[in-house]
Amino acid sequence: MLEDFLSMVPFLKVNVTAILDYVFGAIFAITALALAFKYFKYSAKVLLIAVAILIVLTLSYIFKLPFVRLVLCAIGIVYAIILLMSLDKSTKENFVLQHKKTKKVATTELEVSEKEALIAKLSKTVFDLSASKTGALITLQMENDLTPYLKTSGVRVDAPVSAELLETIFVNKTPLHDGAVIIHGNYIVAAAVFYQPTQQPLTGKYGSRHRAAIGISEVCDALTIVVSEETGKVSFAFKGELIPVPVANFANALKSYFK
Repeated sequence: MLEDFLSMVPFLKVNVTAILDYVFGAIFAITALALAFKYFKYSAKVLLIAVAILIVLTLSYIFKLPFVRLVLCAIGIVYAIILLMSLDKSTKENFVLQHKKTKKVATTELEVSEKEALIAKLSKTVFDLSASKTGALITLQMENDLTPYLKTSGVRVDAPVSAELLETIFVNKTPLHDGAVIIHGNYIVAAAVFYQPTQQPLTGKYGSRHRAAIGISEVCDALTIVVSEETGKVSFAFKGELIPVPVANFANALKSYFK
C-alpha cells in the first residue's frame, strides 16, 4: 500500500525495501559508534570501527545483501539492550536524560537565594580552613570561561558545592589538595588545577598559592579565594590584586563581588 501511494507522487519514486535497508544500516551504525565512544572515547579505535562499518554497509549495498544489514541491525539492537541493562539506575537516568541537563551559569548570574546559599557554604569552608591553617585556593568563575585551564591540569569533579567536600579536597597530602578548585555557578567543576603564577614582584612573603591566585586574576575576571597554610589568613585575588579579607567579614566581602 505504501509503495502504491509513493508511486502516485512523481518526485517520491522510492522503494520501501530500500528505505528499510537504509534504516537498518543507520540503526546499526549509530549503535556501534555509540558503543565505540563509550568504551574507547575519542581514540583511533573509534575511527577504525567507523571505517569498518562504512565498508561493510557499502559492500552490502553494492552486492545487494539486505539480509546482511538486517543481521547487523539486530546485533546492534541486542548490544544496545545489553548496554542499557548493564547501567545502574543513576547512570541510566544520566544516559537517557543528559540532554535535559541545566546549563551551568556564571557565578554572578545565580539567583539571589542561590548566591546566599553559596556564600554561606564558602564562609563555613573558609572559616574551618583558616582555623586549621589548611591551605586552599578556590576560584569562582565569573564571565570568562575557565575551561581551557582544564586541558593541561585538573581533575573533573562536577559536584554541587558543599563545605564538607571542599574541606575534604584541601586536606593536606590528599590527591587533590594541591592546586585550585574551580567553581562554576554552584558546582565544583574541577580540583587540582594549576595556574601560571604572576611574574610581578610582590611586597612581603607570599607562597605559590598567592602567586598562582594573582596570576589567574591577571588574565580573567574570576575571583580567587586564598587561605594561607602558614598563617590561616584569607585573601581575595581579583584583577591582579591581592586583597586581605578578615575571616569575620568574609561573607560581606564576598557579597560585594556578586552585584
